Amino acid sequence: MTRLAHVEELLPEICTLDCGTLNFGDGDTIYVSTPAQLRAGAKRIQELGVKAELEIFDTGHLWFAKQMIKEGLLDNPLFQLCLGIPWGAPADTTTMKAMVDNLPADAVWAGFGIGRMQMPMAAQAVLLGATCGSAWKTTCGWIAACSPPTANWWNGPRKSSAASAPGS
Repeated sequence: MTRLAHVEELLPEICTLDCGTLNFGDGDTIYVSTPAQLRAGAKRIQELGVKAELEIFDTGHLWFAKQMIKEGLLDNPLFQLCLGIPWGAPADTTTMKAMVDNLPADAVWAGFGIGRMQMPMAAQAVLLGATCGSAWKTTCGWIAACSPPTANWWNGPRKSSAASAPGS
């Protein structure tokens, strides 16, 4: 599979899998990921023993990601809620909460917004119980207390995000 050639060659700890087709902004850019392509990609990532980071740009992407888990194509993936990409899910607290409410009960997840909503959405994700993973680490890596070691990303959901708060 061409989209995963670099993953097959480098065998990283983790790689992204965008979980659906998306109109990307107001231009003519469409990112196409058919269900068949996604299933094949998920299966190959699983065969390689690489952790899947599921890029969730809209609620339908989350629905399909959960379907692939039911089908046995994904093992304990990291869900990355990506808000604010025109015309995906808007970057607001109501939308993020709705997406979080639809995650699997044991999901390990992170979330972020783009542009000026990057930090507000990363902070909202922490308040909603995110595992403070890649989005927070890349947007706020200077806060050491919010950057757990990479090895702990997928050891299961944290009991409380308060344990990651600065000064705790």
